Amino acid sequence: MNDLDRAITAAIRSKAMMPDLFRTLIADELWFLVPYHPELDGGIIELKPGMPLPFVQLADSKGTVVPIFSSEERVDEGLGKGNVTPGTYAPAAMPAVQLLGIVGRAGLRAVLNKSCKTGEIILPPELLRDLADGTALRPHPMESEETVHQGELKQVDPADYPTELVQRLFEAMRRHTHFRAAWIFTFPDDGKRPAEPPHYQVLVHMDPRDDTVLHDLSLVARTRSDSLENVDLGLLDEKDQAYIEDLRRRVQPFYVAAK
Repeated sequence: MNDLDRAITAAIRSKAMMPDLFRTLIADELWFLVPYHPELDGGIIELKPGMPLPFVQLADSKGTVVPIFSSEERVDEGLGKGNVTPGTYAPAAMPAVQLLGIVGRAGLRAVLNKSCKTGEIILPPELLRDLADGTALRPHPMESEETVHQGELKQVDPADYPTELVQRLFEAMRRHTHFRAAWIFTFPDDGKRPAEPPHYQVLVHMDPRDDTVLHDLSLVARTRSDSLENVDLGLLDEKDQAYIEDLRRRVQPFYVAAK
């Protein structure tokens, strides 16, 4: 198993590891499949504007998906597990950012390591594009003004916490000493937001502030699942200790850093 294989396995175990997966994913080459032709043996595929995509495309319950792989060994494993007749497809490789960009700009999803022992991950086209151009991993400063005032939010009873969201945020925050506490709220029903799935607001106390670490948490918070899609992240002003202490007295945080 290579570094990307291990990153896939870790991210499947916990979405808190998704930022590490994304960084590893774009660092090297990725493999894909093309229909086999004898002329392809050891040759180079040249992609020109306007030509059909050479990648093998599969169909699942949500439409078309392009299988991509972390190595040639995973290509062989995936084809073997899928009982694909030898000689049907040929493996090929290109720099990851190029492959992700081409697939993403075509509006297609990718499935990473389909039918492999690492587990497989579906990557939507907007994420592929953001990974290819670097925006997915580019931190942006989150000013305290972006924080939604707590008075506009509705407290969530601990018994009603969205377990999957809280668990992955907890796992992500405990990896960094910057995070001191975090709370989760919902927006009151104002008729403007859909009731399903719920729309959550996470407020974070971070000290010291670190834009890169905070951006990683934002990626974890916004990693979509079938039951949870709407999550906003707000940052408390670490200098306003009076407000933070008052908030901790009034509302139970779901995460508190060890002393």
